[in-house]
Amino acid sequence: MKRPATYELRKQIDPNDPVVVAYEKHQKEQHAELIEKTREASKRINRPTTPVKLNKINVESLKSIFVKVWRELHGIDFDFNLNNKQSKLLLYTLMYYFTSNDRFYNSPLLFSDNTNPDLSKGLLIIGPYGVGKTKMMKTFQHMFFGGVGMEENQIIMDESGKPEFLYKYKLNFSSYTANGTVIAYESCKSDNTSSEKLNKDDFWNKMLSSTIYVDDLLTENEASNFGKVNLFSKILHERYENKKITYLTCNYNKNFPLDKEEALLQFSEKYGTHIYDRLFEMFNIIFLTGKSNRK
Repeated sequence: MKRPATYELRKQIDPNDPVVVAYEKHQKEQHAELIEKTREASKRINRPTTPVKLNKINVESLKSIFVKVWRELHGIDFDFNLNNKQSKLLLYTLMYYFTSNDRFYNSPLLFSDNTNPDLSKGLLIIGPYGVGKTKMMKTFQHMFFGGVGMEENQIIMDESGKPEFLYKYKLNFSSYTANGTVIAYESCKSDNTSSEKLNKDDFWNKMLSSTIYVDDLLTENEASNFGKVNLFSKILHERYENKKITYLTCNYNKNFPLDKEEALLQFSEKYGTHIYDRLFEMFNIIFLTGKSNRK
């Protein structure tokens, strides 16, 4: 209803004029309708959304991305036949793990003495120097990162054949070296007076707040900043207490090549028996053999 041309004049002469009354009634109804529409729209906007359930990733599709990213990172093609095809076996073991595929449990690389493999645990990969364990984990880390300009547009196929963005699966993890972590801790400042360095709180937030991968564990020096501390004994303890998923790679005891028991006892010797005992609860333990592929 349009506003009558004589509305103001009629209202001044007689506020109860039928034309005035009809127009003002119409305006109130329009206003009330607008308020109701706004309220309903607000409810729709603020309504909790049900997370979209993703289908599991198709493993062969993930392998295609892995091969592509491996070549980009390392400048060579991935060799499925290295170390009597153990490289292929490790790749599939890790792909089954990251895609929560029950075929993971069938991997002959899994250690099952005193422990039960479980997809809810982290990964501890122990092997000789140069067999590709670090390169493989770094390749997965690069694939899953999902950063701007990198894998934000990385598309995989799910098990139903539907294309999906890989980053939606939230498989990303941060990557550190053991000695680099000690160096970062050593360079920490104790307060917030400088913006150039991390303070201790920042450091511990990084180490304890998300899934992390640490390479070359057991090779790091002892930390002495703020007093001597067995840094990774503390990190592993805190991550265990806070139920954080952790990925680790390390080498066999150099004095006992390929000896699984001695490889695990290194954790007791360096970090204490409490950490050794928790290895079996925290990690799926994978042992590799073979010779170094470094040239």
